[in-house]
Amino acid sequence: MSSTKFRYTRQGIECPLIGAPANFKGNLLPSKADVLKCYLWTRYNLKPPNSGKEPTFFEISLVLSDKILRLWQKASISTVTRKHVSQLIKTHHDKYLKLLRFPKSKKNNSYKISVQKFQIENTRLFDISACKCDIFEQCSCDKEKKIPKNEWDFLLYQRGPRKMIIGNIDVKETSKLINKASRMDKFMQRKELEQSVQRASNINLSRKQKPETDIKIDHELPSTSYDSINTDMQCTQNYVKLSTLAKVCDRYGLSDRSAAAVATAVLHDLGIVCQYKKRNRQK
Repeated sequence: MSSTKFRYTRQGIECPLIGAPANFKGNLLPSKADVLKCYLWTRYNLKPPNSGKEPTFFEISLVLSDKILRLWQKASISTVTRKHVSQLIKTHHDKYLKLLRFPKSKKNNSYKISVQKFQIENTRLFDISACKCDIFEQCSCDKEKKIPKNEWDFLLYQRGPRKMIIGNIDVKETSKLINKASRMDKFMQRKELEQSVQRASNINLSRKQKPETDIKIDHELPSTSYDSINTDMQCTQNYVKLSTLAKVCDRYGLSDRSAAAVATAVLHDLGIVCQYKKRNRQK
C-alpha cells in the first residue's frame, strides 16, 4: 500500500478511515470498526519478518473469525457458522477497501458523505448472533438459536449504547451450562441407540418379507447320500453395536453373561429377535 493511504509514525501505522490497528478487548463484543482494526493487526502479525509477501485474506479471516467466535461464546450467545462469519468479514472489508482506494481526483462531497455513513456504521455491533429478534417474548427462533433470557439485556445493550461488558466467570451459571450440556449428550446417545435399533428392525423386517426357499429332498433315494445335508432353517445373525448399553453394564458391574441376557431381552421385547423352531428332516 502507498504512503498516501496510511500514515507511518514512530508508534505504528494509522489508517485515515479507522485509525491504528488494534487487537480485540476481552470484555466487549467487537464492533465493525474493531473487526477492521483487528483485521489489520492480524495481517501485520501474520506477515513474515523481512519478507514482502502479504498473508492472504483466507489466512487472516480464519484467525479473525476464531477470535470473534470465542468472544461470543464467552458471552454464552449462540452464533452463526464460521463460514458465515468469514462472509460478513469479507463484505465489510470490501466496503472499507472501496473507500480507501477511491481516486483522489474524484473525492468530492458525495465521497465525504459516504465516509461519514461508513464511520457511523462502524460504531455498530458486528452482529453474528443466530437470533436477530428484538423482543424476547416474540422470538420464534429454534431452540438451538435462542438467546438465554439472562443474556438478552446484554445483547440489546451491545446492539445499542454498548455500555455493558463481559464480566468474570459466573460459577452458578457455568454449572447450569455444564449440566445442560451433559443432558444434551445423554439425549444424543439415547437417540443414537434408538436409531440403531430401528435400523436393525428395518433390516430384519425386510429379510422376513423375502420368500424363503427350502431344500427339497427326494425320499426315494437312499438316505445315506444325504447325511451331510442340513435341512434345518438357516438363521441369519445381525450384529449391532450397542455401545451405550455396554457402557451402562460396565458402570453397574454386570458380567458379560448378564449383559448379554439384558440385551437379548430388550431386543426380544422390541421384536427384533425371535426364536426359530427347527424342522427335522423326515427319515
